[in-house]
Amino acid sequence: MSDKWWSLPCRISDLQFTPSEVETIGPRGVAQLLKEIGFNAQHLAFLTLGGGEATFLRGSWGVENYRVYVEEAHKAGIRVVAYLNIHWLLEEDALKHPDWTQKCEDGKPPVIHYGRGYTPCVNTPWREYSFQKARELIEGFRIDGVFLDGPSFRPHTCYCQACSEKFKRIHGSELPSWANWKDPDWRRFIEFRFGSIEAYVKDMRKAVKEANPEAVIYMNNRSLGSTWLGGSDTRHLAKHLDMLGNERSNIFGTSPLSCPLWMPGAAAKILEAQADGKPYIVYICFRHLPWDYYGLTPAELKPFIAEVVANGAYPQIMGGIRYLDKPLSNVVKEMFDFITSYEQYFNGT
Repeated sequence: MSDKWWSLPCRISDLQFTPSEVETIGPRGVAQLLKEIGFNAQHLAFLTLGGGEATFLRGSWGVENYRVYVEEAHKAGIRVVAYLNIHWLLEEDALKHPDWTQKCEDGKPPVIHYGRGYTPCVNTPWREYSFQKARELIEGFRIDGVFLDGPSFRPHTCYCQACSEKFKRIHGSELPSWANWKDPDWRRFIEFRFGSIEAYVKDMRKAVKEANPEAVIYMNNRSLGSTWLGGSDTRHLAKHLDMLGNERSNIFGTSPLSCPLWMPGAAAKILEAQADGKPYIVYICFRHLPWDYYGLTPAELKPFIAEVVANGAYPQIMGGIRYLDKPLSNVVKEMFDFITSYEQYFNGT
């Protein structure tokens, strides 16, 4: 059994607060609220590498507020892990650094699926920028690690100058046309994209561990469906991570008529097969996605958490705090109390 803090059962919060909610509750109040529910770790979006979401603690808090919050969270026994959105580059940043973005064959960057902004390429100078930001967060705020939301390639990319030059340097040829399966360079391009993502995660791990050898690093892994399209393959990446995780297995992530209720358990089993003994996480959203603003019922959320835990995964609870009403909050606390009551049996499972 590892002596790292993440080797013990983690109960991870990705509860998101609006700026006004944060101002009303305050740093100490947020930490106490999470402690009362039973969380012992948290994803926290800082004002850097946060993408464009209005995620937790964005917008209204300054540097000192973050420092106070991290201190209060640690007092409450909650580990703080920085959420780094490394698949989303806001438009204003892309305009300053046009060479950072992924490109299609026509040389244009595709607009990200959120409708605003672009995606950075891991082979451009952006990679060093992101490593430096991770180091600054760990050293400056004394946080306990990083969670990477990404990286991945968008479909039909990456034909940026950095990728073109790197591919030619390795293979001695130009980048092939997209999905030209008859071209031998196309299969090399697929492997090139896999290798580029892996090299990035490997070097991000190095940066994180240099800042704090005890810091955890994990990411949003792909364990369900094809991986060649995005170049992010869990089997390539697992050896560079301390934990594995998956968010694409939510109950009612699609229409209730087409969503199998056993999907979270299946995701956990696949992650276990890829983790080589490392812990693994299944992200539990308590909203009916993709409708986003309609919460699950307690009768739906309780078996969701139970299924994740029964298959050996750490539960990560995600969604806006305003949708976690008292009945849902009670379910989370009940299940977390159960886990902590029998923690010795969960350890190492």
